[in-house]
Amino acid sequence: MKKYILSIIMFILFSQISFASSAKEGNLTTCDKAQYSDKPMVVMYSADYCFYCKKFKPIFYHLSYNLSDKFNFVIQDITKKNKPSVCNSVDLDSIPTLYIINPKTGYVDLIPDKFYSSPATLKNLLLGYYKNLK
Repeated sequence: MKKYILSIIMFILFSQISFASSAKEGNLTTCDKAQYSDKPMVVMYSADYCFYCKKFKPIFYHLSYNLSDKFNFVIQDITKKNKPSVCNSVDLDSIPTLYIINPKTGYVDLIPDKFYSSPATLKNLLLGYYKNLK
């Protein structure tokens, strides 16, 4: 039993260490660059003052690091004046909010916030979306 508990603790610690190291290396781009790409975008709408946005950013960076071959990842700050773009064409009720935007087809889909708390579930949702593109 002790070995089992110790192995679980080691797994959690290792997961957190690898998660933290890849989270700092996120592969983000701008909406202007992403809208001319063939890859769909995952856009996080946030603000610097938002506590929940700050808590979610490491997860978003981690996803961008692991899925940058399939998606462009963009953080869109709602407090900054941005020129018109595909990223500004969504409705926001709260932040952080995630959307998948496919610039080739014009498809825009809200990612429900129930997926935000689990990086693995969110990653699987994105991979499922990508798989259905083909």
